[in-house]
Amino acid sequence: WEPKLTLTQHARSPEASPVLRVTLRAMAALVIWLAAPAAGLPPLFADGAADLDPELKLERSRRLGPFHVQPYFRIKQAGYDDNVFLENERRQGPFTATLGPGMRAVLLAGRRAAVLVTGDLDYVYFANTSELNHFNNALRAKLDLFLGRFLIYADSRYESSRERLNAEVDFRVRHAVVGQAVGVKGQFGRRLNAGVQVGRQDFSFGPAAHAEELAGGGTDRQAQLEALRALERVESEASAFVAYRVLRKTSVGIEVSEGRAEFEDPQNQSDARSRRTYFTMSFSPSAFLTGSLRLGRLRLEPEERPNAGFSGPVGDAALGCRVSSRSHARLRYGRNVVFSVQSDNLYFINEGWRASYANAISDRWSVELEHGQDKVDYPTPMALPSGPGSAVRSDRITINALAGLLRVQPGTRVGLRLEQWNRSSTFGPEEAQRFMLSSFVEYNY
Repeated sequence: WEPKLTLTQHARSPEASPVLRVTLRAMAALVIWLAAPAAGLPPLFADGAADLDPELKLERSRRLGPFHVQPYFRIKQAGYDDNVFLENERRQGPFTATLGPGMRAVLLAGRRAAVLVTGDLDYVYFANTSELNHFNNALRAKLDLFLGRFLIYADSRYESSRERLNAEVDFRVRHAVVGQAVGVKGQFGRRLNAGVQVGRQDFSFGPAAHAEELAGGGTDRQAQLEALRALERVESEASAFVAYRVLRKTSVGIEVSEGRAEFEDPQNQSDARSRRTYFTMSFSPSAFLTGSLRLGRLRLEPEERPNAGFSGPVGDAALGCRVSSRSHARLRYGRNVVFSVQSDNLYFINEGWRASYANAISDRWSVELEHGQDKVDYPTPMALPSGPGSAVRSDRITINALAGLLRVQPGTRVGLRLEQWNRSSTFGPEEAQRFMLSSFVEYNY
């Protein structure tokens, strides 16, 4: 579980946009021009570049011509789910597995540029409901140009998934996002960093979902699917940050951003402007304590629904503590605002936390306990799913998990996880429970 601070959670058409194709071609042409003097590039370049772009680190990568590549294969969540439709009255528990390859590649083009390319392809399998089987994929390309103390970059992303969109939508529907961003970062002296970025993301949703999933649920899932199509939009944003390193491993900073969400359906009347301000901090004063936080305030102002806006705190934080030489504890928190499929609410507030404790039994074996809770709150009353009247909906999700992990060799891990998931709600038909037994295998070549 990783809290994300965004007004959305996923979603553009499964076909890459012309803007993305043009961006990728321009990046490839520039790399060919820059790569000519790259022969015999010393590894020191990557270490120096990591100060401005930590993603260029080359640990566990292999040389393949001019590229530093890191291929991997993962089996995720292979096991049993006793409530695949998240419905108590229609529980169905098939065997399910998610598996697929991925790769990360870095091209160092002389001392002037670098290119990062990543790709993931997952196949999701359900034993008893083959209609739910699907592929998920993600592609990303990033170009870095180094000009002294400055880094100029262009970043393109494409993601397509048929997983559940967020804590509000219980059925699986194809959703995709195509995004581009350009920015500049600068390093001023040994302690001060600053940067600006402009970008946009294009969100869209598939035309259909599995009919058996749409048939049940406490709310009208077919109506939710239609509402999802109304959420297709383009989000643009301009942001800036300043960070100052107070100590060797402690830094503080400020982030500000201005954005706008423009919906494709003019009848939706949900176009909105947003303004965010964050205080950021990362710290590691000793080998026993590490942490980060990004806390601030979001102001969401709908252009045609003036009384439906939001103004309040958002953010995320993480804290890790080394309890002993063989054990450590982690605490994570997140609060964000998400556009809603409910016609009565422009958004809902998703807030949650996780606490975990891990203990190494030996050099290879470790176990982990996890407990967490999520809250999903809607600001405006909505029609009750069963009977007349309206009420404010509020959901509480509780998660308890026990996991075991075996490190076979460097780069190869095998794990087993037991998880209990429970949702209570002021809307009774939305309550659901599930139990999952899953395993995973991660292999880095």
